[in-house]
Amino acid sequence: MDVLPGQRQQPPSWVVNRSCQPPLQERYAGEYVEHTPGWKEAVTAAAVLFVSLIIISANMVFISTVQTQAFRRLTEKSTVFLLTSLSCSDLLTGLLILSGVYPAM
Repeated sequence: MDVLPGQRQQPPSWVVNRSCQPPLQERYAGEYVEHTPGWKEAVTAAAVLFVSLIIISANMVFISTVQTQAFRRLTEKSTVFLLTSLSCSDLLTGLLILSGVYPAM
């Protein structure tokens, strides 16, 4: 079977490509368009918001405690830097979770 220039050869009949149209996409297409958040989604978002605020406030208290002069005198400089960097990382995690609460609804 010769293929003319500019045309593609047809795949064999036993090749089936279903990756372009996932079955769940077709089945639940209306659900994505018509879905409004219910009380379960609101409760979940409120719980995530509450936990995120606790994470943020606890890390802010911890960072302020680590930066006091009394704590710095009792611990080594490298330990203070390590604790501050770990707490800042956890603080940023809480802020990133907090920024995803509304889109998750």
